[in-house]
Amino acid sequence: MPYTPTMASATAISLTLIPILCTLLLRGGFQSEDRNPVMRFLQWLYRPALAWALDHRMITLSTAIVLFGGALG
Repeated sequence: MPYTPTMASATAISLTLIPILCTLLLRGGFQSEDRNPVMRFLQWLYRPALAWALDHRMITLSTAIVLFGGALG
């Protein structure tokens, strides 16, 4: 398994170095999600899709099982 050291290194960097760099490079306050137009658009898309999925649980679960089966085969 030649990718194991690579994945371990990527995990170590993402858990240690990235938070430090974010703190140093992203100074200043963060905007709330309501003020970000991209997030507003994504929430506008996501909320009806989530409501539909929760109202139609068997269809959602069946679709997930079929897609998972297709990924295995």
